[in-house]
Amino acid sequence: MKLDGYFGCLYTPDEFGLSNDDFELVVASATELFSFSADGILHWHSRHLAVDGVQVKNIKQGTIFASGEWNPPGDWRPFAVGLANGQLME
Repeated sequence: MKLDGYFGCLYTPDEFGLSNDDFELVVASATELFSFSADGILHWHSRHLAVDGVQVKNIKQGTIFASGEWNPPGDWRPFAVGLANGQLME
């Protein structure tokens, strides 16, 4: 899987006090989030979340709480996606 723009960060369950049963690996790029298994199988891919960076702030109760930068520098806007499917939540 090719990342859009650049690699941002890897997030693991232990960073959020969760287990591998909740998720295994979430990856942020310049504009997207990805969920992978530990052996590299893509679970889902969520697009168009930002133009210059995605940062995961917290993962809890089946939801990824994050921010995307839309008008650099500094215009970070919060969003949430479902942990199970990467669907943007309203």
